[in-house]
Amino acid sequence: MLKRKVITLFIPLFLVAGLGCQPLKELDSNEQKVFDLFNSARTNPAQFAEDHLKTAYESGYDNGSYNDLLNSTPCSKLVLNDQLMEAAEAHSKDMASCDTLQHESCDGTTVLQRINSYYDGIAFDELIAFGFTGKEAAVAWIIDVNNSTDNRDAIMNCSNTEIGISLHNEYWTIVIGR
Repeated sequence: MLKRKVITLFIPLFLVAGLGCQPLKELDSNEQKVFDLFNSARTNPAQFAEDHLKTAYESGYDNGSYNDLLNSTPCSKLVLNDQLMEAAEAHSKDMASCDTLQHESCDGTTVLQRINSYYDGIAFDELIAFGFTGKEAAVAWIIDVNNSTDNRDAIMNCSNTEIGISLHNEYWTIVIGR
């Protein structure tokens, strides 16, 4: 009887593992740097501001990010989500294939249509960039160099819990959801 139970439990696990369940894509060093820096900013925003934004603040280039993070409440780390990883990777590859930096896919698919085709949660925001290293990209998104705070707000919003990150041929895509 005991032997039968062990086999019964083992077979379904073995079958599930063989049905194409994919582990999360391993992050490359630049992607890992963005992931780590975003989580550093979320869990210890004041320290992140001191370590990564003070020079921009002193030169007047920080778009309010230094003070925003000094006054931010810490939140939990973002976790990688395989669906968001796939959505981000598909878009980075798409932008690279068309050699363009845009939120719409090259075939005209909107950002919401694309993300919803991969992700069953609530997609909050997509961040894109070209040509940055991991650290440069993370800091630029938190500073929000486009003179808005949309990217920073998405990264620092404690309601957001999941992230997908992709870098392909210098094209970055970050998808944040909950």
